[in-house]
Amino acid sequence: MDFHQGVHSSLLQWIHSYLSDRSQYVKLMGWRSQSFHTTSDVPQGSHLGPCCF
Repeated sequence: MDFHQGVHSSLLQWIHSYLSDRSQYVKLMGWRSQSFHTTSDVPQGSHLGPCCF
């Protein structure tokens, strides 16, 4: 078993894949922007958000 700071490597890989390669857009009064790549934050309303941050 491979452990890093008490967290198993498969869990670290899952968290990494959950937070990487994400995009978002702005929607306001029926208008939607083009999607853009984001490098921070977690998905709004996610259950994992409060655990990570």
